[in-house]
Amino acid sequence: MDWKKEWKVLATMVAVFLGCFYLPLDNIRFRGAVVESLYLVKWYAREHVLLCLVPAFFIAGGIATFIAQGSVMKYLGAGANKVLAYGVASVSGTILAVCSCTVLPLFAGIHRRGAGLGPAITFLYSGPAINVLAIILTARVLGWQLGVARAAGAIIFSIIIGLIMAGIYQKEEIEKLPPVEKRLLTGTLMTREITAEGIELFDAENFNQAHFGQLLTRQQEVIRDYLQISVPKIDRMIDTALKTGALGAKLNGSGEGGCMFAYTPGKSEEVFEALKKLGAKPFIVLDDEGVRTHET
Repeated sequence: MDWKKEWKVLATMVAVFLGCFYLPLDNIRFRGAVVESLYLVKWYAREHVLLCLVPAFFIAGGIATFIAQGSVMKYLGAGANKVLAYGVASVSGTILAVCSCTVLPLFAGIHRRGAGLGPAITFLYSGPAINVLAIILTARVLGWQLGVARAAGAIIFSIIIGLIMAGIYQKEEIEKLPPVEKRLLTGTLMTREITAEGIELFDAENFNQAHFGQLLTRQQEVIRDYLQISVPKIDRMIDTALKTGALGAKLNGSGEGGCMFAYTPGKSEEVFEALKKLGAKPFIVLDDEGVRTHET
């Protein structure tokens, strides 16, 4: 028996019992508050649910039924152009008179049809704030300056919040992509991480040759497995170089052939001969300080 779980259940039951036992029903203010809350629930069911939430659910159903998933993903998907996706999402609520409650079914509808979380959150935030009725009412009551400020502020902050949410739930967004796009995007993100590590390595006081070689090889794995632009012959050359003593190696150029290079401190001759035996045409490239000026 799980005593911790059982104690929580027992404590909940005791709390509910004590709450019911000591209900202050003789207090007029308490009874008035209860009755008024029930009146509010009745009003909400009659006015808000029937006139706002139910139509919103129908609109969300219409989005899910009649709007092609490809169209949603093209303009609002996780892999869509960011400027287009966030731009469209931030102003789409203009034509919809929705509040913070009725926008939820619409948000769920476009998100389930493939919209990225970032653009969907942008729509969720901006929709209630920039609909035409809200902007006109704000401008009439508080002045056109505040009406414009409300619209501009809603658009800007919705985009910022959408970008933040997309960053926080980046992995979940990647999982929603089609297989090919998922693979390519994962490879691109891995390349970004490798590049960041490389920048830190070159900025360090002591250059770590082994780490640099590992970064080269990791990048080749991305090129081969995720971007899939390497070829078997290049892969064999890289494997041979690594087995012979190279610290790292990768494809050079845009892929689908071309050449490769290996980082071979102290092992240049050995790697050269191994690649030559494999049928490649290797060259030993020595590093130098570059162009120098000599004064006489």
